Parts: sequence; C-alpha cells; structure tokens
Amino acid sequence: MNRKKDTDTRNSRARSVEKKSAGFTRKIAPLRGGLVREMIRCGRANCKCANGSLHGPYYYRVWMARGIRHKAYVKKAEVERIKATIETFRAQRRKQQASAAEVKTMMRESRQDRRNVYAILRLRGVKI
Repeated sequence: MNRKKDTDTRNSRARSVEKKSAGFTRKIAPLRGGLVREMIRCGRANCKCANGSLHGPYYYRVWMARGIRHKAYVKKAEVERIKATIETFRAQRRKQQASAAEVKTMMRESRQDRRNVYAILRLRGVKI
C-alpha cells in the first residue's frame, strides 16, 4: 500500500512539472556543422532506385570533430529546428570572428604606436 502511494505521488509531481514547463519554449542550443540533403540508392536489384529514381530526400547533419567527419540522420519534423540551431551557431561564430579581428587590429595599432614612440625617443637621444 505504501509503495503504491509513493508511485502515485511521484507521478503526480512529474505531471505538475510537465504542466508548468509546457508554457515555456525550449532554448535553441547552437550546433556546429551543416545540414545535407541526400537521395539514397538502397541496393536492391528490382527497386526503382536501380533505374535512377532514388529514395529520399533524407536529411543529415554533418560536422567535423577532432578531424573526423560525423553524420547524423535528422527527422523531417526536426529539419527546421536543426537549421535554426546551425544558423545560431554560425551567427555566434561570425560575431566571435568580428571581435577577434577588432582585437587584432587594435593590437597591431598599439604595436605601431609603441614603435613610433621609441623612434621619437631615439631621435632625441634617450636611451631605452
């Protein structure tokens, strides 16, 4: 009897959490890589794809990790969400690259300014 009550309590807690989280949208986590659309040949001799009419399209997410190309099937219902996550990653990457380029430019200008100051000091006979 006690075990049944505990199970019922856990189930009701899980249902209440589901109800609370139902109103929230999930955060889109950025994914690296790209989305590839492929037409597939199954390999059976008497199939329509043997004559050139391939199966598909099937969608795959492809990405590189540690020099190895990975590929994962994406359901048709998930294609738009995966596209959005990949685009989120790419937007973040572009933003990081722009910031890095700006820092690089600032560092280059700083080095040039320092060289100019040293040149002026040398012309005035100051030992550095």
